[in-house]
Amino acid sequence: MPKWFDIKVVSPTEAEGGAKTRQAGRDTDQIRSREAASPISPSQTKSPAPYLWLTGILIVGLIIGAIALGLYVTRSQNNTSAPANTAPRSGLSIAGIKADFAGLPDTVATVNGEKISGQDYANEVRLNLAIYPLAAQPNSPPLDDIGVRQIQQRVLEEMINKAIGLQKAQQSGITATNQEADAEIARILKNLAVGDQQLDQALTSQDINRDIIRKFYRERVIVQRYISTVLAQGKSQQDTKTIYDNWLIAERTNAKVEVFTFNRGVSTDVGLPPGVVARINAPAPTFTLTTPSGGKVSLKDYAGKPIMLNFWATWCPPCQAEMPFIQFAAQQFQDTGLSIIGIDLQEDPVLVSQYISRLNLTFPSLIDITGQVSNAYQVRALPTSIFINKDGVIVDIHRGQLNATQLQNYLDKILSTE
Repeated sequence: MPKWFDIKVVSPTEAEGGAKTRQAGRDTDQIRSREAASPISPSQTKSPAPYLWLTGILIVGLIIGAIALGLYVTRSQNNTSAPANTAPRSGLSIAGIKADFAGLPDTVATVNGEKISGQDYANEVRLNLAIYPLAAQPNSPPLDDIGVRQIQQRVLEEMINKAIGLQKAQQSGITATNQEADAEIARILKNLAVGDQQLDQALTSQDINRDIIRKFYRERVIVQRYISTVLAQGKSQQDTKTIYDNWLIAERTNAKVEVFTFNRGVSTDVGLPPGVVARINAPAPTFTLTTPSGGKVSLKDYAGKPIMLNFWATWCPPCQAEMPFIQFAAQQFQDTGLSIIGIDLQEDPVLVSQYISRLNLTFPSLIDITGQVSNAYQVRALPTSIFINKDGVIVDIHRGQLNATQLQNYLDKILSTE
């Protein structure tokens, strides 16, 4: 069948590494529609300014090892001589800001059979909230309920990634001591110009203590050591990140991950058949989810049409990076029967609405508030895309970021009339 756009792949790693974590706008693929006179590329598509909450969470991530499982925090030369008892640079206070753990189960997830306990999850969320005002910049916004809920979701994803890293490190005999964890904490505090008393006050504000942060940093040191001595020994910082990104996507794809849902004050009936699991060459599990505005949408509404399901989250950089391609495909095929449906993973409707608006997404976007649909479709990494033919059968499942070439090839299969 005729290709729906021509692609010039500028970067040789782009065709191979579609699952890599990259900032939106760094992708250099150029897309040219056969019907359009001018080229369209991600850099020409309106891109959102970073969310305030995402900015804040990324800052926290630099401190507590977010995003890259604790890849080494870049040391700030400007802070090495700063006094240790200066006030938090932002002056922020999160007094009274607490995460809601109503209905939290004893086990929130399992990774290759190992449990992530609800208590450990709650403690890491509280640690994020405690560290935020110490790490934030002067223009960082105060946290509100939306920001807290986004932190809650992100922490769970990062704990799953960390569990995979710890399992691999254990297999390699890599360990770390509490003394090494304390040394890492001291280094971070020095770079932030934060004193011990300030840290203890921040921890106390979230009902946690030094044992929690020490456990976190001991695990962080273990994973760092595995990355630097096994995955990327002798590699540069950029090469290490690339190696880690590829490794993590591969491990998340192959790992047996189960995330347990818990009642967040919303209906948990999403219309899934009991015990169903999505598989290639099998019928796609039916479901009903809500839009950010509260409307109900069912997969059955699209019966007889080829469908692409794209699972994403607002905090996920590769999700944002692939969105221009997906939006372009939605526009290009709006009259051909193709239906593209975005599914956000358990985030606040207000946050999701802002994301959709800033990215100018026109295809339907739903929210999997309980995570049940994501579990049924075996979403082990974000983004994940599911390609369903007009007969309702799953043709392909792609875990990780899509580039233009990959997206075209997948869509060719489900749009083919042969």
